Parts: sequence; C-alpha cells; structure tokens
Amino acid sequence: MPDSLQQLTAINVRFGELIPLISAASGEECASVAPVLEEIRSLLESARKLTSSGHLDATKAREILADYRHHLIAVRHAMNRLEPLLTERRTQLRQELEHIRHTSAWASSVREQAEAKVSSR
Repeated sequence: MPDSLQQLTAINVRFGELIPLISAASGEECASVAPVLEEIRSLLESARKLTSSGHLDATKAREILADYRHHLIAVRHAMNRLEPLLTERRTQLRQELEHIRHTSAWASSVREQAEAKVSSR
C-alpha cells in the first residue's frame, strides 16, 4: 500500500475514534468537544491534501475512499446535531455574562454609595 493510502487509512481510523465523541456530546459537554473538532478539522485538511494530490491510485484506493466518504457524512451529521446545542450553550453563556455584568455594576454602585456615606460623615 503506497504511503498516501496508508496515511488516508490512518486518517479513517482516527475518524472512527473521534466521530463517536462528537456524536454523543450533549449541551453540557460542548466545551470538551472543541479539541476534538479541531483535530477533525486538521484531519480533514490532511485528507483533502492527500485526495487532491493525484498520488492515489483510484482502483487501489476505492475502498479506503469509500470509508473516507462515510466518515465525512458522519462528521456532517454530527455537526448538524451539535450546531443547535452549541447555539443554545452560547446563548446561555451570554445570559450568564450579562447577569455577571449587571451584578458587578450593581455591586459597584452599592460600594460607591457606601463610600459616599462614609466620606460625608
């Protein structure tokens, strides 16, 4: 098996390990998915280079490329499932941040009022 086929096979194996991690992720696990998504992005970039390089013999690579295609479809499905979870989590984080900012502004106001009372005595 030529080097490019070995590399693509290794990428397929790694996809097989990573896809279940993002497929099973829930809204609370969104933060832990980020490194997995980054690795998938890197693998996709490497695979794209391999498949576009012209070094793959299509007849020898047919099965490996079919597996790669199945992994791409699985990644797409997982991303479609994760997108609303990530959007919901981002909305929650924005609300929490707004609450923290509001609370901080209120605390500063109370502190300033207390300091004003102390200095006026």
